Amino acid sequence: MTSVIFLDWFKNEFIPSVTKFHKEKKKKVQFLPPNITATLQQMDQGVIEKIKRIYRKQLLHHHFWQKRTKRA
Repeated sequence: MTSVIFLDWFKNEFIPSVTKFHKEKKKKVQFLPPNITATLQQMDQGVIEKIKRIYRKQLLHHHFWQKRTKRA
């Protein structure tokens, strides 16, 4: 799928369908500004940071042992 096809679908199919659905169900749709997720979901930042630390530690550990076993 190209970005042109996606944007066409998004603007001409998805948004009108969602708008119609919410009008029928009497629901309010509110779009959030970009990059607001980290502000609203601060706990996720801690979780993601922890996962990154664990990944880096395992990556360094793997490379260290890989180089060490090649020398032996």
